[in-house]
Amino acid sequence: MKSKQMTLPPNTTKTIIFILISLAGLYIFRKIGWFVSRNFLYSSSIIIVIIFGIIWGSGIAYVFRLLINKLEPNIVIKIIFGYGVGTYVSIPNYGLLAQSTIPNQAEIKHFLISYLPLLIYIVSCVIFGFII
Repeated sequence: MKSKQMTLPPNTTKTIIFILISLAGLYIFRKIGWFVSRNFLYSSSIIIVIIFGIIWGSGIAYVFRLLINKLEPNIVIKIIFGYGVGTYVSIPNYGLLAQSTIPNQAEIKHFLISYLPLLIYIVSCVIFGFII
C-alpha cells in the first residue's frame, strides 16, 4: 500500500516568506520611524519634515511593492501583510506620543509627521501599482 505524501498548495512557501519578511519589516521600520521622529523630526524645520514625509511614504510603498511583485502572495495576505503593514509603518510616529501631550505650537508639525507620509504612501501605492 502506497502512502500519499502531503503537498502544499502552490505558492505556500512564498506566502510564508512574504509574511515573515512583512513582520520583520514592521518591526524594523517601526523602530526606525520612532528613532527618526524622536531624535530629528520634532526638532527639525517644517521643510525637513515634508521632505522626510515624501521620502518615507514613497519608500515604504516602493519596498512593499517590490516584495509583493517578487513573492506574489494571495490577495488576502497581500492586503493584510502587504498594504496593511505598509500603511501602519508609513506613519513614522504612530504610537510614539499621546495626542494630549503635544504642545499647541507643535500640532502642525505633529500632524505633518503623522499624515503626510501616509498620504504619500497611499498615492505611491496606486502609482506603483501601474508602473512597477
